[in-house]
Amino acid sequence: MKLKDVYSKYIETPNTPFDESLEIPNLDEKDILIYETEEDAAGLYIDGPAKNEKSFSHFRLPFVYQISPDGGSFEFEQKQLVESPISYRVGQKCIRELFSYLDRNLEAGGEIELYAGWDDGMGRFDEPRNRSLDLILDISIFELGEQFIWQEKQYILIKKS
Repeated sequence: MKLKDVYSKYIETPNTPFDESLEIPNLDEKDILIYETEEDAAGLYIDGPAKNEKSFSHFRLPFVYQISPDGGSFEFEQKQLVESPISYRVGQKCIRELFSYLDRNLEAGGEIELYAGWDDGMGRFDEPRNRSLDLILDISIFELGEQFIWQEKQYILIKKS
């Protein structure tokens, strides 16, 4: 049953609670991922390569992928330890997962460019990056500290020695 059909059924019988009119198909447990904590569920979403090459003036390398945190963010900072310890751990995990993924997929001598920005087809990558935030990291020796904030319009070049 499609959602529009459920909605139609609900409209036809207005005294029926919406959740009673919703039919859930039989799902096999192997098709459902269940996590114990928010931190367990946090990870990465990767999509690409992107097709709109004219929007990618910030990059030197030819393949551009969207990498987003899934269930968290690409930042964690000390004040979160007090205000929201779960957000701190989830952000830390997303960053660790990102750098671990890059380390696994980058060969010695290789480079990957990261850029924090929005491109929703409206030309937002056309805005200049903030070069004062540019960062170069060697993934082979980089150690994640107690705080990391990947800022908007920040370009990060990841190298592997």
